[in-house]
Amino acid sequence: MRWLLVGGVLATSAAVAAVALLAPKDAAGPADQNSSDRMTLVVDDGGFVATLRESTAAVWSNGAAPLDVGGRVGSGELRLGAGRADLVLDSGVRIVVEGPADLAIESADSAFLRSGKVAVYVPQHAIGFTLTTPTSTLVDQGTEFGVVADDSGATEVHVFRGQVDLVYPADGDNGQTPRHSLTDRQAWRVAEAGTRGAGVEFSPATFRGLADQIVEPILWSTAKGGNGHYYQIVVHEAPLTWQQAALDAYNRYHKGLPGHLLTVTSEEEHRFVVNRLIGDRPLPSAWMGITDVLREGYFRWVTGEPVEYECWAVAPLKQPDNYIERQGHGGEDYGMYTSLAGAPWAWNDLSNDSIHQTVWVSLVEYEPTSEDRRDCSIASEPIGWTRDLGGDGQHYRLVMSLQPLSWDEAAERASETSLLGVAGQLAAFETEAERDFVVDTILKVCGVAENFVGLRGESPDEPRWVTGAPLAFDPHTTPNIPTDRVYGQMRWLDGAWRLQTVPWERRPAGWFGYLVEYPAPGSGERGEGS
Repeated sequence: MRWLLVGGVLATSAAVAAVALLAPKDAAGPADQNSSDRMTLVVDDGGFVATLRESTAAVWSNGAAPLDVGGRVGSGELRLGAGRADLVLDSGVRIVVEGPADLAIESADSAFLRSGKVAVYVPQHAIGFTLTTPTSTLVDQGTEFGVVADDSGATEVHVFRGQVDLVYPADGDNGQTPRHSLTDRQAWRVAEAGTRGAGVEFSPATFRGLADQIVEPILWSTAKGGNGHYYQIVVHEAPLTWQQAALDAYNRYHKGLPGHLLTVTSEEEHRFVVNRLIGDRPLPSAWMGITDVLREGYFRWVTGEPVEYECWAVAPLKQPDNYIERQGHGGEDYGMYTSLAGAPWAWNDLSNDSIHQTVWVSLVEYEPTSEDRRDCSIASEPIGWTRDLGGDGQHYRLVMSLQPLSWDEAAERASETSLLGVAGQLAAFETEAERDFVVDTILKVCGVAENFVGLRGESPDEPRWVTGAPLAFDPHTTPNIPTDRVYGQMRWLDGAWRLQTVPWERRPAGWFGYLVEYPAPGSGERGEGS
């Protein structure tokens, strides 16, 4: 029996005919359009052999409804009119297709590209995967490669990494099958069936961002002087902020190793990133894991490692420059790899809301760590409120959370930290002098506009600090919003830092900060605690 996938629904050919008879005349399209023109995918008796991993603006065969992401795909012809589709064959092979393309999935180990453009990743256990075109037969030996077949069938193959063998028809004299092997950064073109073709210039730009969709993490081997970490370029579906890229990296794993935005701690690591990871990919820029958002001018790695090596760009402008693009703009706080005006790859600082540039790409590093990754946060160094500054020896730090949290969750995380043997708590400003110290030394030089503090209450009229102390000075409250419970935050409002009470139901939409305080060792806690 032959199965047809129409609009993402499997049916027999008889059922398809019945659907066509029942459908309105306009839905069937032109009178000479037959049922095979309308179907998204033809599935043979071989059963399902792949899964649709992702799709981006995919338009399937003459406007037919797309197969749902996560849907199973059988052997047969796949027509993509526009957009992209990321397929994972049951063998582990990934094929990213860019429309317009006509691809037939023959099995979990083979496919036929009639026309269009694809990028392919073949893991080691799937070596031998075969992709044929009207003019070529390509047998993969465990690699990443791209293929483009034009309407005449002429084929180009570009090997991003690994080895692909071009297999020619068997020699009639000795029965052997001639092969031509292509390895890293080699490319070949076969214009007509039965010819050997010739080498062409390797060009990832031929595939635009398609090549980056199938890039797997690469190892900086200790045998080659590396650190044993894996590195990966991630091309996102849309521009994203640095915080979004950092959270995405924290949620990635490879071979059981957790990810984070790239950190670069030596010249050797920088050269590896530029030569092996970035190479000559047509990337304008990519987020990396360095920021001074917690304290202007004091850059930190997302891992907490000290910034002892730097590779800031020096041309066309010396970086970092904290460039203020327009009035009211807070400057630039986030690190990225870039090649400014054709200069060598180096670091630049950028803002999330730059009007000059958006970033679609992030660089991710995977490494062993014993750190608890669940909090997805970055903390500043503690700053002491010493007695000569009017304080009592307490310390304060700002923590930036990359994921939304409730006030209770932030309070719990603050209490799980310690400094000099003393547990932390959300900051409680029992005096205006204490608040002013934190504003002057931490908030005025940070780029985090919304920060939880240790203030809460059952109504806006009687909030209390987590120490049990009452609020001794009036906060800036949000008027005309009835609420039963509130919490406190320091927020940048109307050109100044203000203590604000916020309805309990309101949560930060994305990344934000919270202020943690640590009493002086031996002084005891100031109150009842959180």
